[in-house]
Amino acid sequence: VHNLHVVPLDFLSRGGTADVEGAWRKWNLDLRDAMLVSECWLWRCEELGAWVDMDHSVLWRPLRIAVPLAEAAKLALCATGLSVVEESNCARLVGALGGRFDRDLVSLTTHLLRKPARRRGLADRLLDGGGGDDDDGRGNE
Repeated sequence: VHNLHVVPLDFLSRGGTADVEGAWRKWNLDLRDAMLVSECWLWRCEELGAWVDMDHSVLWRPLRIAVPLAEAAKLALCATGLSVVEESNCARLVGALGGRFDRDLVSLTTHLLRKPARRRGLADRLLDGGGGDDDDGRGNE
């Protein structure tokens, strides 16, 4: 990919502004024709072994807001059910916004993020020869 720059999520805010021109002046980089992507995008591409659409997730490009947010200082998030990459990205986003991310639920936690378990559809149940886990095989659940 031509003129691609991998930067941290909070890159645009590091110059005290949330725009490409401010970052360009601050870091003395020629970003006018550059495509900026976050390290989260690069890791996702590596994980999948293919280029990922850069517009698919807010995490794939630098945040376009000035961070950290004063309100986020009170945020203490814990997440469960996430993959290692999802957890890492969540931690990076919360940190960039100015909040705190903990792997464990602690007394300071203000928000719990839970990824729902994958529900088994009818096709899955039929293919494995029965109903759900409570199915006794005779139609009595």
